Amino acid sequence: MAPAPSDQEDPGATYCATTMLSAEQIDAGVRSTIACFDSLDESLRSVGLDPGTVTRSASGVPQAALNAGGLVAVHYDNVNGQGLYLNINGSGCNGGGVSFASWEFWNDRIRSTAHRGCSTIKHWAEPQYQGDMVATTGGVTNLGSLAGRVTSVRYFGPVN
Repeated sequence: MAPAPSDQEDPGATYCATTMLSAEQIDAGVRSTIACFDSLDESLRSVGLDPGTVTRSASGVPQAALNAGGLVAVHYDNVNGQGLYLNINGSGCNGGGVSFASWEFWNDRIRSTAHRGCSTIKHWAEPQYQGDMVATTGGVTNLGSLAGRVTSVRYFGPVN
């Protein structure tokens, strides 16, 4: 049984990042590796994004990356795109994803998602992309009944 989110070790930094897993990695049961940093720029650099190539909103939230790989989504541990960040880097929206081990900080933590490079993002409550699922289709979306219960996520279709 996974510890309650409040019992999991806080990453000690506001900005976390990972690179989305490929379909082959997902099929092999690979889990995502997440690193956390004190600044948004450090977080973006950790997944190969040059902070100078990332457009941002007036409040500094990353909107899109202008290089071959890019920012496909940002997940938050609070509703309405607030709280700790988890930046997801990827080179396409073809069903790649992220998957969290039960003991990891981001397991059962995501409460809202901001679309950046993918038009549809599917969130599951169980490992291996199973169980209850909520699909989001744009903007910053709260996850409703799945808030705080996300264990795996997949990314589909480019943002139009």
